[in-house]
Amino acid sequence: MRLFEKAKDSKGFSLVELLVVATIVGLLAAAGMVSYTTANRASRDAKRKADLEKVRAALELYRIEEGCYPGSTQATCLEADGASMETVLSELESSNGSGNQYISNTVDIKDPKASNDAYVFNSSSANCSAYSMCAETESPTNANSDDNDCSFDDSGNETHYCVCNP
Repeated sequence: MRLFEKAKDSKGFSLVELLVVATIVGLLAAAGMVSYTTANRASRDAKRKADLEKVRAALELYRIEEGCYPGSTQATCLEADGASMETVLSELESSNGSGNQYISNTVDIKDPKASNDAYVFNSSSANCSAYSMCAETESPTNANSDDNDCSFDDSGNETHYCVCNP
């Protein structure tokens, strides 16, 4: 009798057949898990980008109506350099002179993975005429801190997505 040949009266699968099937199922499961993890990272990075772009749009509306970015009437420009965006979001969420908000529901503007607010607002000048906002990405392919003028990460390991005033 040959090694891979079944006996004529045998019912069921041989050990080799079961091992081949188990190996194939394991490989498919591993490939699926890698794809799932990669898709989750890309999804969280997309939310970070969308959040920063939403805040940038609100900041530009604020500047158009108020003539400056939030905090320019304060000597320290919100004291927001390297701090959380809480103060900026609070200012954008408050009503303007016409009773409208520049941005609503700022509770949703937070890093999808970090337990604290991981978005950073930096004012580039004393009179708040320039700003940059950054978030750390999970995938270096989603980072742009080397590609724009508002660089944030000077560690040499560019892993941030940044936006700045136009």
